[in-house]
Amino acid sequence: LRLNAILLIAFFALSIPINKFQQFLKGNNRAYDLYRMVFYDSGIRIKPGTATENEFLAYALKKQGALEEALSLYEDLYYHGRRRLAVINNLANVYTALDEDAKAETLYASALNYGRPEPYFNLAVLKLKNIEYLASSKYMENARQMGFSSLSSTPIDIGPTNRDFYEIILNG
Repeated sequence: LRLNAILLIAFFALSIPINKFQQFLKGNNRAYDLYRMVFYDSGIRIKPGTATENEFLAYALKKQGALEEALSLYEDLYYHGRRRLAVINNLANVYTALDEDAKAETLYASALNYGRPEPYFNLAVLKLKNIEYLASSKYMENARQMGFSSLSSTPIDIGPTNRDFYEIILNG
């Protein structure tokens, strides 16, 4: 019965049209504040209660240019076992921005195992920065073969998705 209720709630939540997503979130003030913090309002700060909320806060802080605060949160997540692709990739991006290229390269290499194109692109950007053209070209081609393209000359973050916000509501 409990599983049926969870499935029913999940079906309802996932059937909400994307353009109604914000209205849906407004029913859950904490999730809505997280959503606004990540995507719109740099003035909103919440006190994170979970690792997922810490991850969202770190992403928002990095977007706002608060690299040291984002670094602290991402390192805490990473070194306490949260090895999700977004944490690894975005931590590497912070290291790249802070010119800690060896740490960034190690993390990007680890992130390649997840099979997403962003770490390939980001490693290509790092190699290009370090004037390693052949290696850069190889990683850029890998990203392209995965259907990825970007005009960015800086590493690409992996941000929270609408599904991540649904999970906060359903699991919260």
